[in-house]
Amino acid sequence: MTAGVELLASISAQLEFFLTANLGTPWADKLRINEAVESAAIVYANAQLELTGNAFPFGIIISEHEDDNADDEDDEDEDSQLISRLSVLQRADYGVVDEGEVLTAGRTKFLENRPGESESNALSTISNLGAALYELAHADGWESLDRAPGLVPLGSIIQVLEPADEIQLTEGHPEVAEPDNNFSAGGSVLYTEVNRYR
Repeated sequence: MTAGVELLASISAQLEFFLTANLGTPWADKLRINEAVESAAIVYANAQLELTGNAFPFGIIISEHEDDNADDEDDEDEDSQLISRLSVLQRADYGVVDEGEVLTAGRTKFLENRPGESESNALSTISNLGAALYELAHADGWESLDRAPGLVPLGSIIQVLEPADEIQLTEGHPEVAEPDNNFSAGGSVLYTEVNRYR
């Protein structure tokens, strides 16, 4: 009984969340609310199986969850066979000659990438340069920024390292205020390429 009540509560919370969410809502928040429903469904399915011998319809989530754990173990086995690691770090600098053109190009790509979206949603979602560059890169790759309206490529650096530490990855795409420390990787430099355009 308790498991069923908690499942219903988690589904209600998810519905309420997505009624107010938009494309600017942090991915980490969306992931968290979905994982809460999944966890509650697994608890409910296990309780149902214990009580009735039948876990349908949520029992399939249990088997998928177990498969995911098995895949994680397989990944760990593959990691144990690695000979070494490489890090490819890249920084590209651009001059902004027309911010309005960059935003317009990003909004255009937003509408191309999401048929049926409204222009008003494009305006509210692509409200800054970061969001505009994401849309352009999401469609055509980060290298496409070299040809983006309103931008001028200034230069780039590519460096290949044998890193001293493993990259620290987080779930989803959290919004952060400071540069990611993963870009300050230490280790042995194997190759460096410097491109100056201006």
